[in-house]
Amino acid sequence: MRILPFMNARFHQRLGERLAEMKAHGTLKTLRTLTSPMDARVSMEGHGEVLVLSSNNYLGLANHPEVIEAGKLALERYGAGTASVRFICGTFAPHRELEEALAAFFGTEAALSYVSCWNANTGILPLLAGEGDALISDELNHASIIDGTRMSKAQRLVYRQLMYYILFRSFSKALKGEMQGWGILKRTGNVKKPVKA
Repeated sequence: MRILPFMNARFHQRLGERLAEMKAHGTLKTLRTLTSPMDARVSMEGHGEVLVLSSNNYLGLANHPEVIEAGKLALERYGAGTASVRFICGTFAPHRELEEALAAFFGTEAALSYVSCWNANTGILPLLAGEGDALISDELNHASIIDGTRMSKAQRLVYRQLMYYILFRSFSKALKGEMQGWGILKRTGNVKKPVKA
């Protein structure tokens, strides 16, 4: 199919209009460039030193000297990664060691680590909850939890935050139906293990 120049012009015009609309509504996201390592306070291009209240660096390990040194050693020994997902190209010994340590700590048969919480939520929720199950979810849950529930074949029951009568109605609906189990997904991001109804 040949793309005509006027089609491109129309497409770019629509994009420009959409961007202008997002700017007007304050919904256009822009990237901020850090000029220092991630920490509680960082140097941000155009803003100087700023306090970061939105990172996942809860334990302050992103710039910890021991973590940086371990990262250097891992780069030298293993390179920059498996170049694909672990189950296709294989995994590295540190992954296995981490998962064995986690399993021992939690007293489970095995453990699986994910590169991010987003990956975990979209990988685990469809696995835990399937057809015949119900997931009851706070409407303000993190987008990764919402995506994970959408990817599962479970019935999704969403309640408005702090509207507990809707939450209890969802429980009742899940229990009256032919659900094999149900789980609660709270805004804190905690996933309660599905239980038999």
